[in-house]
Amino acid sequence: MRYREFNIPALLDAAVQAVGNGARTCVKLLKCVEGQQNKVFIITMDNGSEVLAKIPHSNVGPAFYTTASEVATRQFVRHP
Repeated sequence: MRYREFNIPALLDAAVQAVGNGARTCVKLLKCVEGQQNKVFIITMDNGSEVLAKIPHSNVGPAFYTTASEVATRQFVRHP
């Protein structure tokens, strides 16, 4: 249920496009964590920029709601 097929080269291309600032290629892809809702990767670019990429598990529901829940939780913790 938690297996999610995705295109790594396309993910890296999207990350390079998102960073801009002269980034031309990814130099390191590190799987950071795999939780109940997402797989998280740290993508390091040739200019030193880093991007976090989340790949949602297919069994947790729509990505919009899981991300909104994460944001709400972080805001709650940050501002008691």
